Amino acid sequence: MSNPSPLVSIVTPSFNSAQFIESAIESVRNQDYPAIEHLIIDGGSTDGTLEILKNWPAVRWVSEPDEGQADAINKGFRLARGEIIGWLNADDTYEPGAISAAVDYLQRHPNVDLVYGGINLIDQRGTVLYRRRAQPFHLHRMLFEAAIPQAGMFFRRYVVDQMGGINPDLHYVLDWEFTFRIARRYNIAHVQKIWGNFRIVTGTKSVQQPEKFWPEIIPILENAIREEPERLQPWSAGAMCTAWLVAGAEYCRAGQLAEAQNAVERAFEHCAAIDRHPSVMAVGLYRQAVYPWHNAFQEYPHSAAVLDNLSGCLTGSPNRKQVLGYLYLYRAARSARRQNGESFWSYLEQAKRMLGIPKILSWPSVRIILSAWLKP
Repeated sequence: MSNPSPLVSIVTPSFNSAQFIESAIESVRNQDYPAIEHLIIDGGSTDGTLEILKNWPAVRWVSEPDEGQADAINKGFRLARGEIIGWLNADDTYEPGAISAAVDYLQRHPNVDLVYGGINLIDQRGTVLYRRRAQPFHLHRMLFEAAIPQAGMFFRRYVVDQMGGINPDLHYVLDWEFTFRIARRYNIAHVQKIWGNFRIVTGTKSVQQPEKFWPEIIPILENAIREEPERLQPWSAGAMCTAWLVAGAEYCRAGQLAEAQNAVERAFEHCAAIDRHPSVMAVGLYRQAVYPWHNAFQEYPHSAAVLDNLSGCLTGSPNRKQVLGYLYLYRAARSARRQNGESFWSYLEQAKRMLGIPKILSWPSVRIILSAWLKP
């Protein structure tokens, strides 16, 4: 890249975003990089958003009815003139210096097509709830999590020109699917710095409807594995097992028990093909039910009910019963840590009934008991 200060386009989709849009704008305007265009693509807000935008003449914005978030982002990508693009939602913000750091990295690494940093999960007032540092990139991580955070990533313009933009058929995981496509075709890098802030707010899709993510995620995973069986095969069974299990936990959270039961059954169709001890699966299910990402990894207030619903799905096959037994054992250990004697003895008795004394005294059991005591 020969230009010492290439233009950076920040695309922000917006609809009735008056509560947070000014914070997003200020986080872009306060960057120390000299060549930024900020495009806000508004879907026809009626809540005062447009009055706020009129106070920012340096921001390029349009407001007209659209077909949703994907349509707005794609419109922004088409209007963007920059060599480098960032995507910042209207309720998110950048950390100071993020854009100059991203440009500097891309300038020094011409073979990298997308670079990302970590993000903070913040609340309505901007208080940091959880700091999520970027981990070294590997394609297999995209099969298990949203490893590339939208609020912390910057990519070269030609990526969109060559690959296309956001899938307009998606409503819940359009950011993950977009980055998953990029990850399968382009070179990705990470930095240890925190570049963005992702807001956890009641009423958003992530917080209110996490169970609706999985009917979109699972077909995308299945299609990718079908398209690239040799490349993705080492992780495909584990990815599908994990996806269905997490879907089961989220359906339990939503009280959709028939869907939860089906998801757990589908998970164990794939679990037979992976080398994962039932105790490990039990701990993963517990953590997903109690500390979901959409609650900023804080304890979910109704987690006991979620775990009870999940336990009701883990019946039938011996493998499922083993996972259930270790789940009860983990719950017993957590109850002991919290000095809840009644729950401790109840869960321990159920664990003994599922596993038997020899398994209770085995190393996997000792390991998860230690985990229950040591993990926050």
